[in-house]
Amino acid sequence: MGPEISSSTQTLPPRLPSTNYPKPKNTDNQGAIQKVRQAQAEQQRAAQNLSAAQSAAQESQNNLRTAQSEERQATDKVSLAQAEQRKNNQPEQTQTTGKNINVMA
Repeated sequence: MGPEISSSTQTLPPRLPSTNYPKPKNTDNQGAIQKVRQAQAEQQRAAQNLSAAQSAAQESQNNLRTAQSEERQATDKVSLAQAEQRKNNQPEQTQTTGKNINVMA
């Protein structure tokens, strides 16, 4: 005689044991180290960007001072040129000695 075949089905246990075991501490630590390294790299990039921005701001300030100095020099030249123009445009005044000479012909 052969084995009996049963038509009944087996039911699963009410709850299967979880296969989500906690990760080993070493993996957690590696993830934390990776995050620290990423944060440090980001901090370094931010510091470099800040330094570059400060350099650019300093250069802009220098350019502004140079432009203001050039503007003052140009204004002085205009003032001098205008003064010279006024001097040259004044009608010449004839000098009189106060002596009258009567010429009779």
